[in-house]
Amino acid sequence: MSRDEAYSKSKEALKKAFALDSENGEAYAVRADLKSIYENDLAGTELDYERALQISPWSPLVLTAHSVFLYRKGRLEEALSGMRLLVEIDPQDPQNHAFVGGALYFLRRYDDSIIAYNKAVELDPNFLNANCMWTVFCLLARGENDKALEMAKRLAPIDRWYSIYLSGVIEAVKGNKADAEKYIESLTPSIETVPWAAAVLFAAMGNRDKALQNLTRVYNENRSTLFSAFLTQFFDKYRADPEFVDLLKKSGFEFR
Repeated sequence: MSRDEAYSKSKEALKKAFALDSENGEAYAVRADLKSIYENDLAGTELDYERALQISPWSPLVLTAHSVFLYRKGRLEEALSGMRLLVEIDPQDPQNHAFVGGALYFLRRYDDSIIAYNKAVELDPNFLNANCMWTVFCLLARGENDKALEMAKRLAPIDRWYSIYLSGVIEAVKGNKADAEKYIESLTPSIETVPWAAAVLFAAMGNRDKALQNLTRVYNENRSTLFSAFLTQFFDKYRADPEFVDLLKKSGFEFR
């Protein structure tokens, strides 16, 4: 459904939730999410999350949503604490370990990130999904390009698009621009339909203008995912670029 329709249906469902229970922590977390993603009301978001955590401090939904919000703000250590609490609540859920792995990746703690993701796969050998993207990026950061490519190819039976896409990113990092472009040209749907992925790819290729163009599209279409592109290592070289910094600040990201 369209973004506007999704927002309308979410508001309708949320109204029913509050009518049934005006002190439901998860409802406050959902309302906070809507304020953050659709309404750009960051002050209201903070207040709703504060109330959600007061009412339901152990709710996985509340903790997950709040941690993702903290990512959007650039408060990475706080986000990691929330993800670690999820593991304490349910250490048998592989997704919780994958969440921790993602948080550690954003903090550039590559070795620890890989350990966390491996724990997820240890709990469920079939837990090979888009979460492994962060591990691929960790391996690239460590210079282990062959291992990164092996993991990208393992993803093919589950998510062919992401497998091809990650292979293109890997070739870009290796400096094989022609090979990277071959992978990207074979994507269906086109990379142009996924501005988040395009932004990361062009940053990996060193194409500053196209990276900024697609990051701006992310901001205009779904700014809640902007942080996860910018926090990949491929954007590190743009941390002081005024246009990138301005875009992130407008989305509520706090540079520290």
